[in-house]
Amino acid sequence: MTMMLQRDFGSAVQAMGRSELPFLEWWTRVWWEWDAGTQDWFSIGYHWFNLLEAVIWFGIAAMVGVKNYREHRTAVDWLYALAFLVFGLTDMVEARQQSSPLILFKLMNLIALVCLRQIVSRRQKSATN
Repeated sequence: MTMMLQRDFGSAVQAMGRSELPFLEWWTRVWWEWDAGTQDWFSIGYHWFNLLEAVIWFGIAAMVGVKNYREHRTAVDWLYALAFLVFGLTDMVEARQQSSPLILFKLMNLIALVCLRQIVSRRQKSATN
């Protein structure tokens, strides 16, 4: 039954056309793609900036991970390091292509980073008091 519903929905979307589903078009839209042969300064700068940003996020993830390892931290602290690592991975993807799903994923990851930072900071403050 699920397969039938998916097939029916897919055919309905095709029958309606993309112009009648602007919200679907926005949520699946590719905003920018890297072309290695480009001479466009924005594309070149955007590509290399995202790769540099990924390296920085990987470095932060490594520093947090090493600190967690040395101080025998909890799972929340490891999730915090993992969130930085994932953010770096999203920047590597963004260096090749920027799309609405990627922006949404990066936003969710950023929210996770902020929430985890608050938890980690509170625990560090309570440990020093």
